[in-house]
Amino acid sequence: MAAAAGATATITPLGITSSGFTGVDRVYDATTVVAVNASAATLTGVLGGDSVAVTGGTGSVANKNVGTAKPVSVGGITLSGIDAGNYSVTDTGGASVTITPLGITSTGVTGVDRTYDGTTAVAVNTSAATLNGTISGDSVTLVTTGANGTMANKNTGIDKPVTVGGLALAGADAANYRLVGCQQRDRRHRRGWC
Repeated sequence: MAAAAGATATITPLGITSSGFTGVDRVYDATTVVAVNASAATLTGVLGGDSVAVTGGTGSVANKNVGTAKPVSVGGITLSGIDAGNYSVTDTGGASVTITPLGITSTGVTGVDRTYDGTTAVAVNTSAATLNGTISGDSVTLVTTGANGTMANKNTGIDKPVTVGGLALAGADAANYRLVGCQQRDRRHRRGWC
């Protein structure tokens, strides 16, 4: 029997699965991209004797918002080993990630001078208050209706530091942020507050 001339065959990669990826927790950045850790990742379905291992991957979440234990879709999985080219891999591990709010500050609040009244309370002027550190395109505003000020003591003084409270955030993306780094302001040194 004569051999057939020009016979060919196509051999496609064997599909296998991975598990053990973990999401790397991060602060809100307005994207759906998350890093993944492949140090504990394993493969299921590799044929005996073949040399193939997981070396990395990419992660994404369904939306940009903060949250705890958010499911991560792992893709772009890279394989190493002499037989890596013979396999294609899909992750089935159920990785998750926690995204925490981004800290931002506000400036432009000023204290309102007054006569001694035996209290530590002081009114504040919020007409020039602004937010610093929000991400472009996000909807978040500063709510100042509950703003209030207090001083360390009731006594008279010039340029006494005032601690401002009662500020809040509003807008569709407000939950992705938190006010931090409250500073005090005095007229002489022109420091900002939140």
